[in-house]
Amino acid sequence: MSGKFTFLFSPIDGDGHFNACIGIAQQLRDRGHTVVFAAPMSWKGKLQCQGFVEELFHVSPAAINEDTGSLKWGELLAKAAHVMSMPSIDCHENLQVHFKKEMIKRIKYADARLREILSKVKPDVVVLDQNYYIPALMDQGNKNLK
Repeated sequence: MSGKFTFLFSPIDGDGHFNACIGIAQQLRDRGHTVVFAAPMSWKGKLQCQGFVEELFHVSPAAINEDTGSLKWGELLAKAAHVMSMPSIDCHENLQVHFKKEMIKRIKYADARLREILSKVKPDVVVLDQNYYIPALMDQGNKNLK
């Protein structure tokens, strides 16, 4: 790569997803590129101290009044506890249905803020680590979409 670029990372809100992206982002940062993370409020201060730009957003209307604004994986699993005793394949299928509904609600809520972030940052490259498409991030490459 010649020249300097701006990379926007958008991992799903989970330590494993963020840590994987941070490892890649560190290499880009060390090569002089600008690295921006579109991240839930729970990541406030955790990325900036590593030399990354933080663009934060709330993941749900309820999160606006919370300190973290993060996905509460424990609460999501507790709501789906009834499927844990099913055979593995049935458990997996039922958990996916449960999580999909929750993730789509959060994506719909965060989409407008992600569009603002994209407009402000104007990244050269968007790096996704998501389970579901986020319209704002997928539209980035097609300037005809609004």
